[in-house]
Amino acid sequence: QLILLLELYSPRDVYDYLRPIALNLCADKVSSVRWISYKLVSEMVKKLHAATPPTFGVDLINELVENFGRCPKWSGRQAFVFVCQ
Repeated sequence: QLILLLELYSPRDVYDYLRPIALNLCADKVSSVRWISYKLVSEMVKKLHAATPPTFGVDLINELVENFGRCPKWSGRQAFVFVCQ
């Protein structure tokens, strides 16, 4: 349901409040929660990167690269690929 809420919030609010929730959901134990959270994060990247200036989008992308793209576990790196997909 958070994907539907993205339209209601400003980029700053998405970055400050919804980003931490979405990143926690990406590491959830339930796979169906993780799958939908990857879609949520990708929609967040689109919204934040389209905002002017795209500072929040760049910060989120850097955080994804650091937390998932460079994760020592394969599952974290796989999550990064799914978000990018």
